[in-house]
Parts: sequence; structure tokens; C-alpha cells
Amino acid sequence: MKSVLIIDDQETIRIGLKTAIESDETRRFLGLTSNIEVYTASNGEEGVAIFKQKSPDLVITDIKMDKMSGIEVIREIMEVDKQALVIALTAYAQIPDVVEAIKLGAYDYIEKPWRVPDIRKKLRQICGIIRDREEKSRLSEKNRILTEEIKSHFLFEDFIGSSKKIKEIVSIIERVAKTDSSVLITGESGTGKEMVARYIHELSFRRNGPFVKVNCGALTETLLESEMFGHEKGAFTGAIRQKLGRFELADGGTIFLDEIGELSLSTQVKLLRVLQEKEFERVGGEKTIKVDLRIIAATNRDLKKEVKEKRFREDLYYRLYIVPIEIPPLRERKEDIPELARYFIKKHREKTRSHVDDISSEALEILKKYHWPGNIRELENVIEQTLVLSAGSIIRPEDLPSHIRSPLCDQKNDIGTVVARFTHGMNLDNFISDIERQIIKETLYLTKNNKAEAAKLLGIRLSTLQYKIAKYNLTEDFPDEV
Repeated sequence: MKSVLIIDDQETIRIGLKTAIESDETRRFLGLTSNIEVYTASNGEEGVAIFKQKSPDLVITDIKMDKMSGIEVIREIMEVDKQALVIALTAYAQIPDVVEAIKLGAYDYIEKPWRVPDIRKKLRQICGIIRDREEKSRLSEKNRILTEEIKSHFLFEDFIGSSKKIKEIVSIIERVAKTDSSVLITGESGTGKEMVARYIHELSFRRNGPFVKVNCGALTETLLESEMFGHEKGAFTGAIRQKLGRFELADGGTIFLDEIGELSLSTQVKLLRVLQEKEFERVGGEKTIKVDLRIIAATNRDLKKEVKEKRFREDLYYRLYIVPIEIPPLRERKEDIPELARYFIKKHREKTRSHVDDISSEALEILKKYHWPGNIRELENVIEQTLVLSAGSIIRPEDLPSHIRSPLCDQKNDIGTVVARFTHGMNLDNFISDIERQIIKETLYLTKNNKAEAAKLLGIRLSTLQYKIAKYNLTEDFPDEV
């Protein structure tokens, strides 16, 4: 909160409120680092003029004033800005006046004689509303920027890849975008699930609404519920104010639930209700909130298997599985690698200040032989890295990272080569361990030793990855985690 406008025809009221709001105690109570600027007006006409000129974050207006009443003030302010936050002051607590003020759009009222603690509590509520609005605005701006990036760099008509599988996905996206049905996107990490979700949103009638993402695997159960559904003040330790959840922020648009297979069973029940009824309650709240949105979910897990093993609700699975879109891993669409590589060269040339404008056929053949555990995300990282290090105008084999040029398991590793390794004294367990060690090493290299990201790419728990790093003594290869 940066500014407040006080409108009251009594000077003592104006001075008292101004002093209380500007005090250091109030600023500390609200957790603000800067002072609140307070404007005052002795009548309604002056107050409305100041509002139009200064656009304060909050207006506190008396209801009973000569000439222009507080009700008229609220009516005019709402005509200027329907989102304006107004608190009405009333000395009589007359129900008709209060009801009329609320109907016109006032947030709340305070009865005279007011007390400083009551004023501070109302200000803290207003601060929470302002923060939520700023968050929603930030998300909208972020989505606008991302949408512009999509339009300028990754046009739908030029969806990168000419393979049969990609053409099928494009066709599904075009058809499903015209509906409001739930979509379940499956595929390995790095295949572009979020990009597909954004395309569906951008082509739908909800394109002017928000696109809100929730990573279901990034938070604990309690924090995830608060993030998804919001919470009321005092709902749990640390809940010092009301918070709008992502479902509320996505109202009128699309919510993208990434890694939905990570949801606990209790959270799955609540999500099922949102799918069925489009309503929910905030954590610690009793008020039912209705929303109008589309749900798109994504996972790299086999949800059918999760259902069989009772880790994912069958009814929720079929609610989400209205329109399934399966994105193939890059190793199953290697014919798209030349187009993707050239696209990423164009995308990152300016940022890396590179003179590279193409890639040789020999280098492309090497890219096609690699198994790409990190999929498109890994390919993009490799191209960007190569642009940074390459001195020529064309990417050649020697410019590619060493782990790409000579992977452990490429097409040269035919059955004869494998058998030869066993004739030299290697048993099956050692052979498998050798492969596992190399794959883990390559994945850590890809993620710059970000173990959480590496575990996600490999589809194993972080604790399992840490055990294997110690087992294969890979800590010496990667001493410092990024």
C-alpha cells in the first residue's frame, strides 16, 4: 500500500486518521518498508477530485457529509474505477447506509468512534487484497510476454517438426482448443508439455483470460493446497492474511496442473470436486467459491499404473482423461532434430552473440544418434552451449559437447560389440552398472549438477539419485552443485 485518501468534513477525524496511518507502528504492523502517503479532503467534491488526480490505493470516506454524501462519493469513485477499494465511516451504524455503500462497491465499513487497532486491521486486509491483485497482474503480464514470445518465435503454423507424430498432435490441439474439455498431457520431462498447454489456451476462447501454472510436485501437501485453493487468515501457522489460490487467479482462463501424478489422495479429492462442480473453499474457510476455468493437466508418470496401485483416484483419472495428448520423446521423432536444431540456433544467436547460422550434416547425424534423455530441453541446452563455444559460422562435429559426440549407447554399439565386452571379463551386473553410471553422469552434466532436476529427468527419487552418486563415486566429477 502506497497511498490513502481520507474524506471527512470533521478536521479532528481527518487529522486523527492521518496520524494513525502515517505512524511507524502502523507501517511495522503492515510489514511495509516505505511510508504511506495520506491525502485528505474536507468534502466529497474535493475528495473525488483528488481521487481522479492521485488514484490512491484506498479511500476512507465518511457517510454523512454536507452537500455531497459519502454514498454519492462512493458512486462517483466506482464510475471512475470499479476496482477501487473504499471503506465507509459511519457514526450511526445505520444498516441502510452500510448496505447501500457495500452494494455500490465499498469493501467494508468502520463504525465511529473508530479505534487505531481496528484501522490497522482493515489496512492489513487491504494490503492483502492489493498484493493479490499485483500477483494476478504479474501473472497476466508474464502470460502476455510468453504469448508474444510464442507468436514471435514459435508460431503455431510453424509448429517445429514434420514427423507424423507431431502432425497428429497439432491436429488434436487445433480441435480440442475449440472446446472447453479437460486435457491430460503425458510425456517425459523436457518434451514440451507446458508449451502444448499454452497453445491450447492461446487458441481457445479463453485466450484473453489468465494462464496459471501450478507445479504439483514442488510443494508439500499443506502448502500445495494453500497454493491451489488459497487460505484464510489464521488457517495455519504463518497465515497472517487471506491469500487467493491459483484457481481463483485462473478464473475466466486456464489452469495448468503440471506433475499432477504427485498429488496426495486427499488433494485429489478436492481437485475432483473442482472438476465436477467448479467450486471449492479456501483452506480454513467456509465460504464456497465458484470459478469458471478450464483444467489442463500433465504428468510424466503412467497414471493407469498409479490407479492400479491405488496411488491415483480412478474417478479423477477419467475426469482428466477426456482428451489425452501423448507427446513422444525426442528419440522417437529424430527426423525432427534438424528443424529443431536450426530453430534453436536462430533463437539463441543474438543472446549468445554467435556468428553461427547453420549446422553441418555430419553434426546433425551425431545429434540423431544420441539418445536424448532430457528430450527437447536438452537439445536446446546443447545448441545454446555450442553457440557459446563455437568460433565458426557452421556447427561441426568437433563443436558439439564430448558426451554428445561419443555416447555410451549409440548405433555403433551393436550386439557384436556388446558380446565382445563380456568376452573380456565383464558380467551382466557390471555391464548394467556401467551403463547406469554413464547415464547418471551425462544427466548431471546436462543439468549442471542440479540433482533435483537430474532426478526428475531420470524418473527417480532424489534420495535414490544421491545414493547412486555415492555408489559410483560421481562426486569427484561434480564437486560443486549448481
